[in-house]
Amino acid sequence: LAHRIKAHLIIAFCSYKLHKKLERQLMENKLNLIVEKAVKIMLSIFTVTTKLPISRKSVQLIMAKTLEQQRLHIAFNVKY
Repeated sequence: LAHRIKAHLIIAFCSYKLHKKLERQLMENKLNLIVEKAVKIMLSIFTVTTKLPISRKSVQLIMAKTLEQQRLHIAFNVKY
């Protein structure tokens, strides 16, 4: 039981740290979003992998359609 309590506390602490880090980064990038809203927006950003017909090279395209998605994508400089 003690190891379960310790594991729960570690997970809760890590979750809190991630939440605060994202909150700070949102403020630094002046996005004017709360963490919960930013996470919801991030979950709606998708990538599409396709093969180019001539070179047969695979490429990934980030599907950030809305202005909020694009602002988050640019602010966090996501690279694939």
